[in-house]
Amino acid sequence: KVGYFRPITLRPFPQEQLRQAAAKAKQLMVVESAYGQLLKIVKDNLYGMDLPIRTLLRPGVGVTPEEVVADLRTVLEGRED
Repeated sequence: KVGYFRPITLRPFPQEQLRQAAAKAKQLMVVESAYGQLLKIVKDNLYGMDLPIRTLLRPGVGVTPEEVVADLRTVLEGRED
């Protein structure tokens, strides 16, 4: 099962909504077209929660839906890199 959390604003960051979504997850995937700024914000807001975080970062070029689906399939099929 795959869920989806997309913050509309980063300041203020919707910490409670993120933590509620994360509480239902076995692991998270942060997808961003930057150098990990969102990843740091997510990690900071999940402080104290022991949850693996997978990343898909493509600075400057963006991430296609196909890349997200392919990466999720590797996780769901147990072929994690």
